Amino acid sequence: MIVIKPGIKDTEMIDPKSNCKPSLKKHRNALFAIVLFGFLLRAIVPILAFSVTKDINIFHSYDTSKYVGAALGLVKTGQFTTNGIPETVRTPGYPLLIVPGLWVGIVEPVTVALQILLSCFTIYLIYKIGLKLFEAPGPALLAAGLYAVEPLSIIYTSLLMSETLFATTLMCFVYYFVKYLKNDSWKTLIISATLSAICVYVRPVSYFLAALITLFLFGMVLIRRIWTRKTALQTLSFFLISYALLVPWQLRNAYYADSWSFSGVSSDDLYFFTASTVLAQINKVPYEEQREEMAYASAELYLKPHPGGGEWTENEVRRWRSSEALRIITAYPVAYLKMVSLGVAWTVAGPGVGSWLEVFKMNRDPSGKGKFATEDDKLYYLRVSRLSYWGSIFLGLTLGVYWITALVGGYKMFRLDPWSLAFLVLIATYFVLIPAMLAIGYSRFRHPILPIVCILGGHGLWAIFDRLLSRKNPT
Repeated sequence: MIVIKPGIKDTEMIDPKSNCKPSLKKHRNALFAIVLFGFLLRAIVPILAFSVTKDINIFHSYDTSKYVGAALGLVKTGQFTTNGIPETVRTPGYPLLIVPGLWVGIVEPVTVALQILLSCFTIYLIYKIGLKLFEAPGPALLAAGLYAVEPLSIIYTSLLMSETLFATTLMCFVYYFVKYLKNDSWKTLIISATLSAICVYVRPVSYFLAALITLFLFGMVLIRRIWTRKTALQTLSFFLISYALLVPWQLRNAYYADSWSFSGVSSDDLYFFTASTVLAQINKVPYEEQREEMAYASAELYLKPHPGGGEWTENEVRRWRSSEALRIITAYPVAYLKMVSLGVAWTVAGPGVGSWLEVFKMNRDPSGKGKFATEDDKLYYLRVSRLSYWGSIFLGLTLGVYWITALVGGYKMFRLDPWSLAFLVLIATYFVLIPAMLAIGYSRFRHPILPIVCILGGHGLWAIFDRLLSRKNPT
C-alpha cells in the first residue's frame, strides 16, 4: 500500500514498509491519545453536572422512564413488560443496556459509564472505517479526533437515551458494509445484514434502512455492470437476512397486541407529533395546546371525543391514530411540506444547546413563570439566558466547521470512491428525513449521522492540510 502524506506530491510517495513498525506504533499511540481524550471529556461532563446540581434526574429525559420500566420488567420477570403489560411500543435494545444498572442498584451511574465506553468504541470504529475508506491513517485519525470532541455526542452520553448505543451499532453496520463493498465477501455481508437488524431493535426508525440499502446494492451492480449470479444472491440475501431477524419480534407483537408492526411508536409519533404540528399551523395555536387537545397528556381526554371509548383494543387505537394522522396530512400538504423542511433544517443546523442546558439545569425561563426550555421549543431556549445565547453561537459555529470540512471531504471522496460516498450520504439522508417527516426533527436526530460527518470531515481536513502544506513547500 502506498500512503500519500500532506504536503508531498504524488510523485513523492512513500512506501510505509520502509519504516513500518515505528510508524504503526506512532499511529496507535495517536489513536490511544484521541480515545483517551474523548473518554475524559465524556466522563467530566456528568461528574461536573451532578456536582453542580446534586440532582440525579439531570440524566433523565422524557423517554427515560419508559426505557427503565421495560428494563425493570426484564429484571423482575425475564419478560419484556412494563408494569406487567407486554411492551409493544419500545424495543428491547436500549432497555438491555439499562439492565446492569438495575442489577447493581444504581441505574444512572452504571448506564452513563457504559455509554461513555460505547462512545469511545465509536471513536475507534470511526478510525477503522476511515482506514477502510481512505487506506491511510492520517484522515482516519482526524476523523476520530473530530468525533472525540464533538459536542452533541459528548452530552448525549450523559443522558439515559438510546442515542449513544444506536450510534455504536450503526457504525458497526457501516464498518462491515464498507468492508463488504471492498471485499465482496459472503461473511462480511451476513455480518452487516445482522447488524442492520440489531440497529432496528435499538431504534425502530431504522426499520426501512435495509430495504433502502438493498435498492442501493441493486442500483450499484446494474450501473457498474457487475450483475452476476453471486451479486444477485448477495443482494437478495442481505434483504432476507435483515428482515428475517425482525420477524420473531413482529410475531411476538402480533400475539400480544394483534399488530404486525415492529413498534407502536410510529403511530404515536404520526398522530401526536406530525398531525398535531400540521393542525397547530392551520389553527394558528401553540403546538403544546394543539397536542393537548388531541389528548396527548390524558387517556381520559383522548377517549372522550372519539367513538369506541374503552372498548377499543390497543391495536384499534393505533390504527385509528394512523388513519386520522394520514387524513390530516393529506388534507394540508403545503403545511406538512413546510413542517418537513423546517425539521430538516433544525436537524442539520440546530446548535443543540438545549441538551446542555437541561443536563446542567440552566434552562428555566428567567421570567419566573417556571417553564423549562427544551429542544422542542426551537428558538425559545435562546431567550433563557445569556449563557444559552452565546452557547448557541459557539455550538453553531463549531457545527459549521464540521459541515464545511465534511463537504470538502465528500468532494474529494467523490473522485476516489463514489460508491462508498453514496452509501454514507444515503444513510445520512435517511436519518435526517425520517424524523423530519414525523415532525420531530431537531438536533437530537443529527446524532446518528455525526460519525459520518466526522469521517468525511477527517478526509476534508486532511485535504485542507495537504493544500496548505503544499503551498508552503512547493518543491
